[in-house]
Amino acid sequence: MATPYGHIPRPFIDELIARTDIVEIIDGYVSLKKKGANFSACCPFHTEKTASFTVNPAKQFYYCFGCGVHGNVLTFIMEYDHQDFITAIETLASKLGLEIPKEVKPGGYTADFDQYYHYLHQAKIFYQQQLRQHSQSARVIEYLKQRGLSGQIAKRFGIGFAPPGWDNLFKYLKPAPPQKKGLAQTGLFSTNEQKGHYDRFRDRVMFPIHDIRGRVIAFGGRVLGNELPKYINSPETPVFHKNQIVYGLYEVLQVERKPSKIIVVEGYMDVISLAQHHISNAVATLGTAVGSKHIQLLYRYTREIVFCFDGDTAGQQAAARALEATLPFIKDGRKAGFVFLPNGEDPDSLIQTNGPQHFTQLVQNAIPLSQYLLDTVIEKNAISLDDRASLVSQLLPFLQQIPPGIYLDFLIDETAKRLHTDSSKIAKLINTPQSQPSAPAKPQKRPLPPSMVRLLITQLLHNPKLVEEITEPTVLHKINAPGCDLLLKLIDYLKNTPAATTGHILHHWANNPHGPILAKLAASPSLTPHAGVSAEFKAALQKLEKSLQEQQLQELLQKARHLPLTVEEKNTLKKLLNRD
Repeated sequence: MATPYGHIPRPFIDELIARTDIVEIIDGYVSLKKKGANFSACCPFHTEKTASFTVNPAKQFYYCFGCGVHGNVLTFIMEYDHQDFITAIETLASKLGLEIPKEVKPGGYTADFDQYYHYLHQAKIFYQQQLRQHSQSARVIEYLKQRGLSGQIAKRFGIGFAPPGWDNLFKYLKPAPPQKKGLAQTGLFSTNEQKGHYDRFRDRVMFPIHDIRGRVIAFGGRVLGNELPKYINSPETPVFHKNQIVYGLYEVLQVERKPSKIIVVEGYMDVISLAQHHISNAVATLGTAVGSKHIQLLYRYTREIVFCFDGDTAGQQAAARALEATLPFIKDGRKAGFVFLPNGEDPDSLIQTNGPQHFTQLVQNAIPLSQYLLDTVIEKNAISLDDRASLVSQLLPFLQQIPPGIYLDFLIDETAKRLHTDSSKIAKLINTPQSQPSAPAKPQKRPLPPSMVRLLITQLLHNPKLVEEITEPTVLHKINAPGCDLLLKLIDYLKNTPAATTGHILHHWANNPHGPILAKLAASPSLTPHAGVSAEFKAALQKLEKSLQEQQLQELLQKARHLPLTVEEKNTLKKLLNRD
């Protein structure tokens, strides 16, 4: 997959990476500690107990020896903040006060995420206009009133109306032919052979979905009656990934930038109805189960998450998935809780019937995550030795996901108390990898010495300026050795990008099969003191050249045994035989 440079010139991206201090940026997300020439921390992308995540300021890249995640400052922001490529560039550029230049593609079409945002924003305006002006708007307004929503709350959430008809929005946007390709990727339209492009949302109440910056990235639509499907969402698009976004978070943060807690409910109307009753800290997942990326996102803005589910079987299953997604992110100072509503009730119906104070009290009395976990796994009557041993075994996979700290210590103590056992025994089990089914031991292979080609690649990754040592046309293209093709491409890249750092190199090969190999080599410690790097690099080049000469010599000797040599071949053979 090609790197999505889109309309942003490549030289600007390279300059942006070069001018950004990766340590300063990552330290704003993860607490880094100085360790020799590098900085380290527990990896933010997987659960671990010892720090294996390393940031190298000289090479401007990061690498985790535990899970293998790697990259430069752009890829870190994309992965950690769940930002797309363009947004990550905008984030860095704004920090440096740089204006992003743009290039227009041939034919007038610009591969620009700004175009997606423009059309989605225009769609929001259209739907809101229809809610005020369409001939059928009265029935939509009546529906919203019946749901207890005021005009003010409808405006705050940008609620609109997609009128009946196949192409109302398409006609409103009036895309020129060059823009139709970009328009098709917004998720606003469907296509078929008979109708071509037609509106995806028709005769529905519309809920715009905003990203954390307030840009419209998708829509949800609800029918006015009871037809099925009741709700439909925009499909996945270049700017919308439902496992990375929650509905209503932007609106929550407009009320309070750092809410003390965020309530996770199941639907748009739950979020909006709670806000109507001045409970303005609710969000909803978008037709998908709570996942790890949702949890990461929410804990960036709050210290406590409360999950609110129906009390039926489906609600219990949803809670179990939320529990598993949350455990790796629970640490000292963070909290999570669970509220289960009576069967047949949701936050919207409950608050309409019993008022906001009743719902607020339920949230205040939420079951703490630790209690929910233990209540779910430990049966109250499980007191025999066999039961206790079995329950410890069932709990271990959950406990092992929780980062070490006071929270885990307290949970171990509570677990031991309930099971009438010693907490130190449980702690020991948590820190001991669970045994796997026995398998024949594989013979240990002695590591092979690195090849000259691999050594040259590694040295160039650690010290890109070494490419200046290659002053004459290289003979490497004549050598038939693994890795030479990559080495030649690396040399060519560095010759054409004199200011490149290790981070630039890894970014250039980020979506290439060689990317993980280069990252691993770049993360390996340099075996040569810096003062001796240049000499070793030259020696490796000379050794490769001698290898080529030996290869040519053997080929010519072999040919001479069966066929006459040309004059040029004879001269080459004479030089090779007389070399030192």
